[in-house]
Amino acid sequence: MVILVVKSTKMDTRATTIEEQIQKLNTYGMIFDNESEIAKLKEILLDIGFYRLSFYLHFFQDPHTRMFFSGVKLRHILQLYYFDFDLKILLLRYIYRIEVHFRTQFIHLASNKFAENNAWYMDAKNMDSHIFKDFNGIYFNLKTKNKIIIEHHKKHTCDFAPAWKVFEFLTFGQTFKFFSNLKNENLKKEVSGIYGFREVNLLNNYLIA
Repeated sequence: MVILVVKSTKMDTRATTIEEQIQKLNTYGMIFDNESEIAKLKEILLDIGFYRLSFYLHFFQDPHTRMFFSGVKLRHILQLYYFDFDLKILLLRYIYRIEVHFRTQFIHLASNKFAENNAWYMDAKNMDSHIFKDFNGIYFNLKTKNKIIIEHHKKHTCDFAPAWKVFEFLTFGQTFKFFSNLKNENLKKEVSGIYGFREVNLLNNYLIA
């Protein structure tokens, strides 16, 4: 068993060294069996960071005293951290597929519905106009920094590029915001029907979740 002795400091209000971070864990009752375990912890703290790792500590601590439960080892905390990491990666894979599919269906149906205007997303006849205020700044960044959008405006005289170009560079949240602000309820129902929802609000709840 290795017991660390480092001068106590207030570590919530200033940056701390790796040694101080290890001492904090030791103060809360984490036991290190040998020097190699401490060396491993130093490696972990430099890789993950104490602040991020601290999100996983409270599962192993008394909520009142913050002391670790008896028998808690560094490996227990790391097992939880890497389980969470692997689960996020797995979920992101499928969330990404949902995002791409939803974006594709939405843009395809809307662009054919409003075929006379390929920038239908900026037409007040189709969208609640309050969405335009925030999007003008977003589009300005695309128009000045995004290579594809810049090239489009070099070749075409228009205020906005076609939806199928622009939406590829929007976040899922921004895409969903346009969907939510569509005035054409039948179009929204058509998109919802692709996913087996009769009511648009059910799709909205699903996508928000």
